[in-house]
Amino acid sequence: MSREKYEALLIKKQAEKEKLAFKKRNEQLDTLGLYAKVTSDTKSDEFPFAEEFNDKVTYYKKVYEDVTDDELKELMEINQELNGDSFEQSDLTYSKNNIKFSYFLGIMMIIVGFFLFVILLSNDAPIVYALIALFSSLTTASILFSLSQLAAQLNHLIKITIEKDKE
Repeated sequence: MSREKYEALLIKKQAEKEKLAFKKRNEQLDTLGLYAKVTSDTKSDEFPFAEEFNDKVTYYKKVYEDVTDDELKELMEINQELNGDSFEQSDLTYSKNNIKFSYFLGIMMIIVGFFLFVILLSNDAPIVYALIALFSSLTTASILFSLSQLAAQLNHLIKITIEKDKE
């Protein structure tokens, strides 16, 4: 590969990184509301956003405040603390109560299965019916246990991802 092509690829890659960093920074500024709206009555490339109020459309652009990266990072951390965007309260996570409840349902299914097995056998039902009731409840219980384990693992992965994003 010639030196010119290599340098062009490096420049292109660097530009992509800068574009992604700029986009992430703007998203964070949007989250914090650190921008002013400059409005116009006509739509153009300069005013890409539209806002309707009382059947009148106003076009605006966002002018972001001048904030350093360190200040932005600190403000995002404060925002997460104030809004409770922690791991336990995240919409992405499966509630620990739901995990415990599905585990509890699994245990209940095992108990119900054994009761059905005993009741069917005591009522002179064929053994096949009793075994079907027992195995179906055990299968349902194992599915519930698997789901609760998968949810717990998903919570762990999300927690790790959130911690890495904070770094």
